[in-house]
Amino acid sequence: MRSLPEMALLSMLAVGALAGCQRSDTTSTALTAAALADRIAEAHGGMEAWNAAPSVRYEHTLHFPERAEGKTPSPWISREVVEGAPARRVYQDWSSHGGTVVWDGSEVWSTDWNLGNPPKMMPYLVYYGLVAPWITHDPNVTLDPPGLEPIPGDSSRTYVTLTIRMPRDPSRPPTAGYLKIFADPETFEMKALSYNVTYGPMLDMMGLPPTMAEMGPITHIYDEYAEVGGLRVPVKYRTIGPDGSLAGTHDVTDWGFGQPFDEGRMRKPPGAVVDDGKDARRVTS
Repeated sequence: MRSLPEMALLSMLAVGALAGCQRSDTTSTALTAAALADRIAEAHGGMEAWNAAPSVRYEHTLHFPERAEGKTPSPWISREVVEGAPARRVYQDWSSHGGTVVWDGSEVWSTDWNLGNPPKMMPYLVYYGLVAPWITHDPNVTLDPPGLEPIPGDSSRTYVTLTIRMPRDPSRPPTAGYLKIFADPETFEMKALSYNVTYGPMLDMMGLPPTMAEMGPITHIYDEYAEVGGLRVPVKYRTIGPDGSLAGTHDVTDWGFGQPFDEGRMRKPPGAVVDDGKDARRVTS
């Protein structure tokens, strides 16, 4: 059995101005949230190519930091396919663990699942951290007014921030309560993303106090991008935990946007297990 600190680490992963740079102040005060969302989306290839994609697919590898006290966990590797909006159904194949997770539009079910994280937590856990620039235009989200903040743990530079408030919908797989984009004030490229975890069963599994309704911020810092199908996507990033420590590094490969969504993967096989977990916490003491 894993220790509580290790489980907490694994669970988090499965989000003054520069001297002489005046544009950041101008940007944050002159642009509305909608206008800033446009700039951020344009910096990553725009909305036309994004809206035309029948699916988003990629392979995600999570590497855990070395541990002095014991063996470092093996990487988590998943191939993930997410349907275009509005359904955003999902299928994932976990080559590192042998299991699958599917969100078929009605239920989340898994086969051979042996990770600690609830399967219902997994469909969007990585996805939104990769595609946040386009989620700014999702009709179901709301946007906070732009701000100016440093990336958590690094006060050397201030970035333009745009916070996306995600709707809480128990009928779908959970998402973060918010996604806060830290954008370069010159190029509007997403340099970091902070988010929180609000899904009750995940907080229960991590052994957090029952009074806690969320955990965060968790922050992704994007180190490298690539252009795929006219869209600019992250291929290397780091995750920093709420305490400021490195929680993991990520490689994202085999990006694709043009392939049709495989309807055959929505058929539940014999032996599949439905995760019908409720959003609320069960821990009461």
